[in-house]
Amino acid sequence: MTADESALNSEVRVLTEPSVYLLGTQTVQDAELSRFLADHGVSWESDSEVPAEVITETAGRLCFDEETEILTDQGWKRFAELDRTEQVMTLNPTTHQLEWQRPNAYQIYDYDGVLKCAEGRDISFAVTPEHRQFGTFTYFSPRTNLGFVRTDEIGGRRFCLVSVGRGWSGRYPEFVELPEVSVSQVVSNQFRVNYGTTSTTRPAIRITGTKRIRALARLLVYYATEGSPRDQKGSGRGIVIYGDHVEEVTSLCRELGLTWGLYTDKRNGVPRVLIHGGIQWKEFFIQNAGKGSENKRLPRWVLELPAIELLEFWNILVRTDGHTYENGREVLVTSSPTLAGQAQELLCKIGASSAVRPMSGGTNFQMYMVSRKHGRPIHLNDKVLIKDQTYKGKVYCVTTPNGVVYVRRKGIVHFSGNCYMSFAKPRPGGNSAYLHHIKEVGHGSVLEHAVWNFIFTGVSRSCTHELVRHRAGFGFSQLSQRYVDESVAEYVEPDIIAADPELHAIWLEAVKQSHAAYIKLAEALNAKLTDPAAAAAAMLPPNTDRTTRRKTARQAARSVLPNATETKIFVTANARALRHFLEQRGSSFAEPEIRKLACKLLDVLQKDSPNLFSDYQKVPLPDGTHEIKTQFTKI
Repeated sequence: MTADESALNSEVRVLTEPSVYLLGTQTVQDAELSRFLADHGVSWESDSEVPAEVITETAGRLCFDEETEILTDQGWKRFAELDRTEQVMTLNPTTHQLEWQRPNAYQIYDYDGVLKCAEGRDISFAVTPEHRQFGTFTYFSPRTNLGFVRTDEIGGRRFCLVSVGRGWSGRYPEFVELPEVSVSQVVSNQFRVNYGTTSTTRPAIRITGTKRIRALARLLVYYATEGSPRDQKGSGRGIVIYGDHVEEVTSLCRELGLTWGLYTDKRNGVPRVLIHGGIQWKEFFIQNAGKGSENKRLPRWVLELPAIELLEFWNILVRTDGHTYENGREVLVTSSPTLAGQAQELLCKIGASSAVRPMSGGTNFQMYMVSRKHGRPIHLNDKVLIKDQTYKGKVYCVTTPNGVVYVRRKGIVHFSGNCYMSFAKPRPGGNSAYLHHIKEVGHGSVLEHAVWNFIFTGVSRSCTHELVRHRAGFGFSQLSQRYVDESVAEYVEPDIIAADPELHAIWLEAVKQSHAAYIKLAEALNAKLTDPAAAAAAMLPPNTDRTTRRKTARQAARSVLPNATETKIFVTANARALRHFLEQRGSSFAEPEIRKLACKLLDVLQKDSPNLFSDYQKVPLPDGTHEIKTQFTKI
């Protein structure tokens, strides 16, 4: 062996094993976590001391699917429509009184996994397994021992959900005001000579006193079902109430000091009450209760009156646009989806449950039937079973001080717990059991919050070409051959070649030749670039500094280096992305070098965060290497 060959051998080192260095892990800001819990009135502490596991457990609280609606003081809204100015209907878990509360937290997550679902005549829900239900296992005394139970802990046992509260106190407003209006009128003589216009301002009118406010509210309910504005020459401006309700409506007019006229519709013989009052009253009814049957509604102050008033409003709705069956069942039929939802709010506040369903028919508008239901507890796993259903989409929740929200799905209402803030009652088995369940049901999004930083060494350029294809959830910074001199380099030899002396000799000779060619090219290029003509050909300015010349020489010379050249790469990745990498690259079908890297990485992760990665096992293969397997794939 010549001196040059001996030097070359000393500069070429052969590697067969990668190395994984864990450089960085997350830290939990304990003071901020404590402040968050204190701000939301809960106490909780994880039994894990691994930051990544604590962060994942903190994030893993989910809730309702996209179809679920929640009752707010602005009406029924899907969770995605909440603008965070609303109050939501809650139930005091101790007194069972209805209360409006402003949420102190809002949650929205991407979810891909199993939902717990129940579908029946009296219930419809689709929630994540972690979601808390409000009810009791005391089947034969369902109004006692009420509490919060996670849906996945109900199992096959019979469970009673709460469908009604114990009442609504409500309140009368101090006054209701008809705003000031300005009226313009054309002035002309009998020959229709226009003398201009005159404007008149009518001052605001305040309706005060319980009796008059009650009368106005009831008149608004009649208008919402069988009324319309009137603006016709010869009969003045006001509103018309249709139907055989003359005595009730005229009594309300007397209480309010309004005049009226009676006539019969010649087309169908239906009585009508024409209520005078001018543009001010007409505009008040339009602004507060809508115009056109499909747009009818009740103003918020009417819905906030005491339950005794709301009961009478429901009775008016049934008498005008509804029906009472022989068995006592009461329904409202309306073309206004807003009024249908408000009817459900009325029923909730008078201690009844409800359902609203679209009706088929030949009308110009979609019709809705609101049914008043008995309000008895809803029995799960009796006739209605809790079933699993796969779901991919958004899940939502709000956090209320009471921990209970009034929701509906497919028009069917019930009181439900909100699950996100269930920190005070952690899963039996602590963090390990909690994260096992996260993996079991596929709540992969919460794993994205746990992050690690690594350096991988002893890997070939061929291996990192495959590694950097894992883009989602990964960040990479790789050793640059432009800046790093490869004249003293290491090369990664595949096991199948290293195991055969003849193949090893061929491979080693090829590597040495490539390495020698790199050194010669780098030296020759560096020398040539001192010549102005060569520098100009390389698009370098005259008098280029030495460092730039060397970089330019290396970036050209590296073209002869083989894929086996060892490199180092800094990697940042979250738990979900790492699990995907382990499953893809730890497979027996993966390229052997990257499979080795996956196994080394698994060793580090299981040592650092066993609760997140303990489900993985390394299984021996016939060639002496290992593959990685888990029962929880594609999380």
